[in-house]
Amino acid sequence: MDKIDKLIQDLGLDKHIPYEIQQDEIMLGIFKKGLESIMQGELAIKLGYGNGDRTAKNTANKRNGSYSRKLDTSAGRIEDLAVPRDRNGEFQTKLFGERETKMDRVEQLIIGMYAKGTSTKDISDLLNSLYNFTLNRQTVSNVVKQINDEFKGWIKRPLLTEYAFLFIDALHQKIRRDTVDNEAIYVVVGVTMAGQREFIGLYNLGAAESSSSWPKLNRNTSRS
Repeated sequence: MDKIDKLIQDLGLDKHIPYEIQQDEIMLGIFKKGLESIMQGELAIKLGYGNGDRTAKNTANKRNGSYSRKLDTSAGRIEDLAVPRDRNGEFQTKLFGERETKMDRVEQLIIGMYAKGTSTKDISDLLNSLYNFTLNRQTVSNVVKQINDEFKGWIKRPLLTEYAFLFIDALHQKIRRDTVDNEAIYVVVGVTMAGQREFIGLYNLGAAESSSSWPKLNRNTSRS
């Protein structure tokens, strides 16, 4: 019996498959991380300097941790969204209000950032619309770079060299290019040799779901 067969037996996968992709659970994690990243960008706009960028600091106000709140999304409720605070208590995110429950445009943007389907212009357009186009161009550029760098760092993070299984599913998302079309965003979850489930990533191959996408998806996930 090789190690894969033994893992199948140890996990009971020969009797049932308990590791099916939980799309809502995964999307909640994605929305949480994405919202928190964008809010950190908003706080940088409020303070006038990025996190750790002391050279640009020209205010006595500063970051002051975060508080936790619940937020409803299309994938369900985020129970512990970390909303950043400033020392003066002046910061208020414009992504949602006290009773906000739907954020379709923001959710699409976050999915696009994880799936490499969103440009820096999309992030810039969102920030400008949230702040009624009153932001300085350089300020927007700096914040967009901060947000984009964080997502790029996550996308390029090293993966394990070996997984026992990969589970792949597709969610269908409206993507705006020249026109708005439904495209397949592939959700990939790996099961490690220790039997732990790990979210690998989202992949936008720019087309509807089809068998022709599998070779390209395989190339995208074959990295370490």
